[in-house]
Amino acid sequence: MLKKHLTNECGLSLVEVLAASVLLMIVLISFFSFFISSKNIVVESKKTVTATYSAQSEMEAVYKQVQNTTNITSTMQGLGYTASCSQGQSVKFLKKLSSQQHSFVMTKITPTQGQSNNLVNILISIYDSNKVTITDPCASISNTPTSEMEKIVKEGGSI
Repeated sequence: MLKKHLTNECGLSLVEVLAASVLLMIVLISFFSFFISSKNIVVESKKTVTATYSAQSEMEAVYKQVQNTTNITSTMQGLGYTASCSQGQSVKFLKKLSSQQHSFVMTKITPTQGQSNNLVNILISIYDSNKVTITDPCASISNTPTSEMEKIVKEGGSI
């Protein structure tokens, strides 16, 4: 009887084929969603690395100029910063990076409180212009920057 049952195969029923197809689709969709999320993570990581490199480059340029200056505003304009804003003792500057990177730099320079009058705190923030648009450095920004870098520098003059 068992031998007769095994040799009498008529094929798969429609229900079995549909069940197998549904299971196969569930597995494929989970793999595809994994690849899509991986791609998004790679794109965001690339933006973060690029922004960090830009922040480092800006910090080096600003650091070099601030050490040898007595007029920070004209020095920052010489570095390509177009707008500035004074808030208390702090001065903020805004600069658009190259159009390929779709980002801009906000630099905030604040004198430090302490023993030396020649120390200033420089905070450079890189923002993605696809996520936030700013033309006024005095405006408050609610978005988190893509990258930030901060350093205390001995200044050649005063703010």
